[in-house]
Amino acid sequence: MANKDMTEKTLLGFNDVFADVVNAFFAISGINRRIEPDELEDARTWSMYKAEDKLREQERDVIKLWKSEGAVISLIGLENQSDVDSDMALRIFGYEGADYRGQLSRKVKEPYFVMTVVLYYGTEKRWNAQKNLIERLNVPEEFRPFINDIHVNVLELAWLTDEQADMFKGDFRIVVDFLRHARKGDDYVPSEAEIKHIDEILKLMQVMTGDRRFEEVRNTAPNKKGERQMVKSYFDVVEEKGREEGKAEAIREIMQRLIEKGISPEEAAAITSLSE
Repeated sequence: MANKDMTEKTLLGFNDVFADVVNAFFAISGINRRIEPDELEDARTWSMYKAEDKLREQERDVIKLWKSEGAVISLIGLENQSDVDSDMALRIFGYEGADYRGQLSRKVKEPYFVMTVVLYYGTEKRWNAQKNLIERLNVPEEFRPFINDIHVNVLELAWLTDEQADMFKGDFRIVVDFLRHARKGDDYVPSEAEIKHIDEILKLMQVMTGDRRFEEVRNTAPNKKGERQMVKSYFDVVEEKGREEGKAEAIREIMQRLIEKGISPEEAAAITSLSE
């Protein structure tokens, strides 16, 4: 799980991937704005809070400043979730509260808004936890007008429609398509789309599937400098490795059966070599 978290963070840390994900969220949510990769700047992912008279650290997954013409528009965070977290509203309240407090401490003349998007990778069930702090706290109706609320923005990646998935234009579309097929139980058919962050995508596919062939293929798949790298070319190599491993396993089983019938290992090897 730690490897998956780190791989997700590494991929989303690229400005082009981060911008693509946020722009897709904007489009799906009806927000008529776009972020360019060069408008993003890395921000500090950790902050401190006091609990039980001790200072403790809390860390966000990926967070970036959105700047335009030198002015900060917003601080945007992406949080990765493989499982449903019923306390997500409380966590985000703490994250964003610390970010606003940080602006006060730095005496920011024009405070900017903070926004968080949760990327949910689950394929077995939908996000069924409360998306509002008031709902999570089960606040009685008469108190609700007086309680500061917060809403959790969740992108259920595996449940996006075709139209919504089309909002992703870069490498993260590969992740979205894979999760959608995994949720439906379909075989993932890679597209002819170009892949930019090859190493990070293959690492993430490895940890999501548990298939170590993705790690092996990083050294054997086409990767010549200056050539366009296509998603399908890498998955073709993975499938070919699978066929080769399946063939080798079948030959081993035939050899074992021959030996069990009294044929010497040398004769069994000769027979299987001929059949191969």
